[in-house]
Amino acid sequence: MAKGRLVKLGALAGAGLLAGVVSWGATYHLGYYAIAPGGVIPVVGHPGLLRVANHDPRLPGRVYLVYVYLDQVTPLEWISYHFSSHVELVPAAEVSAGYSQSVLDQVEQAQMVASQQAAEAAALSELGYRVKSAAACVVDAVLDHSPAARLRAKYGLAPGDLIVEAGRPVSSVSELGSILATMRPGEAVRLAWVGPAGTGKREATVQLARGPRGKAFLGLMVSNGYYWHFPLQVQLRSDGVNGPSGGLAFALGIMDELTKGKTLGSLEVAATGTVAPNGAVGPVGGVEEKAWAVYAAGLKVFLVPASEVAEAREAVGDKVRIIGVSSLKQAAEDLAELRR
Repeated sequence: MAKGRLVKLGALAGAGLLAGVVSWGATYHLGYYAIAPGGVIPVVGHPGLLRVANHDPRLPGRVYLVYVYLDQVTPLEWISYHFSSHVELVPAAEVSAGYSQSVLDQVEQAQMVASQQAAEAAALSELGYRVKSAAACVVDAVLDHSPAARLRAKYGLAPGDLIVEAGRPVSSVSELGSILATMRPGEAVRLAWVGPAGTGKREATVQLARGPRGKAFLGLMVSNGYYWHFPLQVQLRSDGVNGPSGGLAFALGIMDELTKGKTLGSLEVAATGTVAPNGAVGPVGGVEEKAWAVYAAGLKVFLVPASEVAEAREAVGDKVRIIGVSSLKQAAEDLAELRR
């Protein structure tokens, strides 16, 4: 009987240990992120992410934004992903640079806002519209547990907002830095900011904390950007997708709307790539996984940055036609060729 009990107790202990291991394997995060194929979202069409005032969204063609999933990896996922040829494992340091997930999410949100504005500027300029801009100090993220975090919680300071005053007018990172460099921990600074479109001005006073090396610390990640004056009202959504890689898709969508469908015709294409205000197309991450997402969605044409054609073709071979582009102008010309 004693032996039987030991076996029973041993079995229970083993089950508990196994349950603990499984629980740990499913919840503990390793030092890696997984980039996995996501899906596609129509930028133009019905429904779509794009609306231009006084323009009909029910056009025959569609351009699709492509996204990937980015998640921290658990031990069980690590094992399963090693049997998948469509998932890339990336060291966490290459993704997070030591910042919290909250900060990373904010940075990607700010990147999405900037990519939409750059896409609008590039598309309108390509079509001959006059676009004006002014230098701006853009909020990329609010650091956790910082003085700026109180502004975010109480006044809604958000990624993509533009800092316009810090005691005096501000239009660049260097100007904001110069002001803060003259201040001491415990001093108060009056900040003013507007939304990405330059509207909805808000103001608040915040007390600076003591930061590294005893210097005054505000807790904002900022970058040099632009405040745009657009001649048309364009509304772009992201549907929870963040990051800068939707620029090319957004720009082509805007062009198609404003040319009444002449950019795409009846084509259905996917696109990825950053777009600068001058129309230059730049590289993005996860191109192989995006190519697989395009194939899984049943699309036959995928526009990618010219420097990343090889990666996309390696992922899907000839299942999808991969077209490399280096500018918005070239992308529009390639689409014109496809329509013929």
